[in-house]
Amino acid sequence: MKQDSESENVDTTHNAIAFGNSKEIQSFSDILQNPLPKHPPFFMDVTLRDGNQALRKPWNLDQKETIFKQLLKLSVQGIEVGFASSNDQEFEACSYLSSIAPE
Repeated sequence: MKQDSESENVDTTHNAIAFGNSKEIQSFSDILQNPLPKHPPFFMDVTLRDGNQALRKPWNLDQKETIFKQLLKLSVQGIEVGFASSNDQEFEACSYLSSIAPE
């Protein structure tokens, strides 16, 4: 297999992919023929942390709660609710959202 000089995980002769830090490269056709993974993917949402930091006017607690509850309805397995040490309002929001989170 011919590899790109800049990356060990790029196959320039076939459509292929390497997973994570794995050195094993599989062709897409092999991946499609194999059964599904043993475990489903785990999704971690960072909307309330990274998304809120990007806003000119950050969300208030009510808006964060609305987003948080919608993410729960969507069965998102992991939700980063904020960066508690950034300021008092963020600490309050993180404390509140974690208190209403299911176990």
